[in-house]
Amino acid sequence: CDYGVVIDIYQLLPSDYMKFLKSEKCEIYYFLSSDVTVEERFEILKAFDTPKDYTYFHSEEENRHDCEEIVNISHFLKEQCISYGVPYYETSHDRETVLNAFMAELKAK
Repeated sequence: CDYGVVIDIYQLLPSDYMKFLKSEKCEIYYFLSSDVTVEERFEILKAFDTPKDYTYFHSEEENRHDCEEIVNISHFLKEQCISYGVPYYETSHDRETVLNAFMAELKAK
């Protein structure tokens, strides 16, 4: 499509993107939490969780488990991004700054 699309999905591995989707008209960017511990990721979640978030009504145990999965998956995705030269952004710290820089890069293209 000519108008662009954003798909929020972490199940698409960089290796699969490179094998099946990469083209001049299809770019991918990963937003990761690989530079924090599980406990740090859990603290970030607690600090920003609101009733509009699906995690708000989960138990602490469930959220801690989800944070562990997020960090582990982020490590794996980061390794693949580096291996395949796919761009990724660490969003655990200074999230707004990172996202604003990403948007500026897109606008500059």
